[in-house]
Amino acid sequence: MDAPAQERYAEFVAVVRRLLAPGGCPWDREQTPASLRQYVEEEAGEVVAAIDRLLAVEERIRAHRGLPTSNPQPPEGFSTQHEKKGRAHAHHPAREDFSQEASASGAPLGTGDLPPELENARAAALEELRLELGDLLLQPVLLGALAEAIGYFSLDDIVDGITEKLIRRHPHVFGEVEVESAEDVLTNWEAIKRGEKHE
Repeated sequence: MDAPAQERYAEFVAVVRRLLAPGGCPWDREQTPASLRQYVEEEAGEVVAAIDRLLAVEERIRAHRGLPTSNPQPPEGFSTQHEKKGRAHAHHPAREDFSQEASASGAPLGTGDLPPELENARAAALEELRLELGDLLLQPVLLGALAEAIGYFSLDDIVDGITEKLIRRHPHVFGEVEVESAEDVLTNWEAIKRGEKHE
């Protein structure tokens, strides 16, 4: 994370802590982990809805440009043992034209000017997603700051825990394990998870 991003995150955390502090927001100071459960679910659902709206706009863009729709089906001859992973409205990552940077689904959007209606719809969908992601981000930070205030654990403990987990579960990036495909990554991930449960 670059210095400006670190400063913005620190400011965000400071704002949340201020809301919970004496003299802060009366509503926030009445919250508990139990009372915030509903907002975690609600905000996650709103992010999913915003992604769905962006996907719908992108399908309209593909139709306008004469491109095929995104296709979640694996290409012919592709098999996977990880049925739970990758099921979504997304373009299947094994397809030749998949690119994580292409669009929200990974399917190509093509290039060229768009009619104002589609350009405006895309801008509105992106803005909605940005706002909903912020609302969702608030929930774990608020819960973490609340847990910190109660004395359960700190926000640093949360960040340290997920950082350690990501490094541990990605030995092909942070260690010496070699993989040839996303399939190998998922196989390793599941094995590492099973090992963690027995610790």
